[in-house]
Amino acid sequence: MNYGIFLAAFLGIALAIGSLSPAFGQDYNSGYGHGDRDWNRGGSDYDNNAAQRWNDFLNRDENQNFAREFHGNPNVIKDERKMDEWSGVRQFFDNHPNVRRYVYENVRQYDQNTSPGQKWHRELDANPNFADRFRNNPNVINDPNLRNDEPEIAEFFNTNPDVRDYVGNHHRDYNRDRNYND
Repeated sequence: MNYGIFLAAFLGIALAIGSLSPAFGQDYNSGYGHGDRDWNRGGSDYDNNAAQRWNDFLNRDENQNFAREFHGNPNVIKDERKMDEWSGVRQFFDNHPNVRRYVYENVRQYDQNTSPGQKWHRELDANPNFADRFRNNPNVINDPNLRNDEPEIAEFFNTNPDVRDYVGNHHRDYNRDRNYND
């Protein structure tokens, strides 16, 4: 009897170990997918890799003007005309779809989580020359030549209509106290 129990237990353990062995036999460092730009072993650093690639792209010397505009107005990536002006951005997104998804998701969150006032102050910080001009004359936002004189600001208003309304309603406050902090 003891032999029968021992044999049954031994066979049960052997069966359990045998069913697990394929999982232990897999090679997670195989060549397949390892060099793929979207490959990610654990999935945890997907956003980190995309964020790092995006930051590296923005920090390149040839992309400094785009980076300044993007930091002031992330919605610029939604404007097809503007994207055509920046030669490397569209190609970079085509070559790195995970970065494109990461950037578009962050822009979506920016739109949802950032108040119009915060967006406006961010744009002023990214464009210090215009910020000085605006502080000296807040009515400059109503200038019909704004698109020619300040194309980035005009584009910002175009891609952020909520900010246009905010500034239109609050620009009189800037005249009164000349302080653009909320």
